[in-house]
Amino acid sequence: VSTYQFVTGWPEDGQYSIYHTTRLGNNFHTSLDHTPGDVNGKCLIVNADFTPGQFYRRPVDGLCVNTTFEFTSWVMNVYNPSQNVCPNMGIPVNVKFQIWNAICLISQN
Repeated sequence: VSTYQFVTGWPEDGQYSIYHTTRLGNNFHTSLDHTPGDVNGKCLIVNADFTPGQFYRRPVDGLCVNTTFEFTSWVMNVYNPSQNVCPNMGIPVNVKFQIWNAICLISQN
């Protein structure tokens, strides 16, 4: 679930793409999927919007009580400021992860 629009290729503000490398244009740093040995890996590439949005949301069902679960995310700012494409260094990166259960919210910036 996302408030951003999916596109194939270069994502503009408020859009995202899924690709095997972050190098969709000259303005982005080049990085492959971080998973060692994964030759078919993909990256979720989100181009921020001036209005904050939800770029990924996923409900998980069927979890067991009294069990430890782990959430891991690899996040990288792929904008390359040396290209001078965006004024004032672009839109600042501000990602928040929220993990909810039936009782409370666990949040991490």
